[in-house]
Amino acid sequence: MSEFETFHKDEMVVYACIRALEIMGEAVKNIPDEFRQQYPKIPWKKIAGIRDVLIHHYFGIDKNVIWKTIKMNIPQIKPMFKKMLREI
Repeated sequence: MSEFETFHKDEMVVYACIRALEIMGEAVKNIPDEFRQQYPKIPWKKIAGIRDVLIHHYFGIDKNVIWKTIKMNIPQIKPMFKKMLREI
């Protein structure tokens, strides 16, 4: 069974990932614009936007989108967040 298939079948993991993305999006919304402007490479609006999509689509959340976000998008922005944390 592939890693994606394992993810797809484990509802607890899927819901944990969804919740983590919701929390991340909510946290981003609370970061002041002045601070965000110092780090323009971080896709602030997209991070906040995925939270909105997840919160308001109780049914029909596409697990493929969650998987792509967790496996592709998050690893791309993680170094940016690490850099930001070192600088503050």
